[in-house]
Amino acid sequence: MKAFRFRLDAALRWRATQLRLTQESVMRASEKVAADQRELMGVHSSLRNESAGLALAGSAAFFAWDAYLDRCRRRIQTLEAELRRGRQALALETQKMVEAHQKLRVLENLKAEGLSDWAKQLGRETEEFAGEAFLARLSGQARLAESAGAGRRPAFHEGAGPLHVPGRDARASLSSWCDQLRSPGTVQLKNNP
Repeated sequence: MKAFRFRLDAALRWRATQLRLTQESVMRASEKVAADQRELMGVHSSLRNESAGLALAGSAAFFAWDAYLDRCRRRIQTLEAELRRGRQALALETQKMVEAHQKLRVLENLKAEGLSDWAKQLGRETEEFAGEAFLARLSGQARLAESAGAGRRPAFHEGAGPLHVPGRDARASLSSWCDQLRSPGTVQLKNNP
């Protein structure tokens, strides 16, 4: 069986790259919104601090204060508009990131399903191969038994008792028995009476 190969691997890598790029865009938009919020809070706090010092300065400072206040109002309006646009951009980039993540998950799920199907098929093929190998071994053993001659038992079999080799003396019978093992015929084993 061939090794597992996901045909949409290039698309999966592209979707992962898209997700990473949108995550970076979200981070930049988030940093921009945070910077705008900090700057807006800074303008508000400087207005509060300056207004506290205005009462001590006297009436001449009121004319300068009016011009300063106009500049601060324009700056606050500009910052609030930038903050609104930044939040809209952040929401848009976040939506793009969610969509990119969903598209990536679809491909990852397809890959996981493909891998699972491949593993099941590999298991089936391995089982079939093992079954065929077992049957081939059994049929090979049957052919060997047939070629040895019909009705003959194999020379050694389970359950046989102690060896009994007929002959005059033990040394002669052992050597004749070994000679028989070397010859193409079989030696029959008998249980001792």
